[in-house]
Amino acid sequence: MRIHALLFFFFAESAFALYGGRAAPSERHLVKLQVSNETFCQGVVISSDKVLTTAHCIEGKGQEIRSSSLILTYYPETVTIVSGRQKISAKAITLAPTYFDSPDFHAEDLALIELSSPLKNADILPWANKAHLIPGADLVLSASGEIASSKVLRRVNGLGGLVILSDGRNAGVCQGDSGGALILVKEGKKYLAGVLSAQANGCAKRHSVSY
Repeated sequence: MRIHALLFFFFAESAFALYGGRAAPSERHLVKLQVSNETFCQGVVISSDKVLTTAHCIEGKGQEIRSSSLILTYYPETVTIVSGRQKISAKAITLAPTYFDSPDFHAEDLALIELSSPLKNADILPWANKAHLIPGADLVLSASGEIASSKVLRRVNGLGGLVILSDGRNAGVCQGDSGGALILVKEGKKYLAGVLSAQANGCAKRHSVSY
C-alpha cells in the first residue's frame, strides 16, 4: 500500500469549489465518496480497485454517524464510491499509520479505500517523482469539477514523508474539496503528487502544505 504518497494540505468560503479555479473538461481520475447518498469528500483513483483520500474525511464522517472516529473502517461497506454512473461499495478502508501521531499538519492525512469491484473508465495518473517537486514546479489542484494552478514554494521534512509548501495566494482548496488530486505538471504531462485536504471552514488564501 503506497501510503507514503505526497499529500496536499490547505487551511481550508464556499463548499465544493476551488478558489481561483476554472471548469475542468474531465476529471475521471476523481470519484465522490458518499454515505446514504450524501457526498462528504472525494477520492483519487490509484488503481481499478483502489482509491486514495484523506484520513480526516473518514474520521470526521465516522464521528458524524456514530461518534466514533474509526466507524467507517469497521464498516467500510457504509461508504459508496461514485464514478460517473457507477456506484461501488468499499470493501476495506485503512488509515495511514501516522495519522493519529500528530495533532497538526505533520501527520499523514491519508486513507486507502479498497473497492468491492473494479471501476470502469477511470483515469489513473502516474506517480510523481519526489525529486521533481522543487521550488517553482507547476502544480494543478483538481477537485469538484474544477482545476486551479499553483506552484511549489519550498520543501521541508514532515512526519511520514516529504512536505511541499505551495503557493496559495491565487488558488487553493475550500471546504468539501478534501480528497481531490494534487497534480505535478512536468513537460506537459500530469503526475499524481498527493490528495487535497481542507481541514477548516472556508478557503485559505496564503499558503498550503503537502505531504
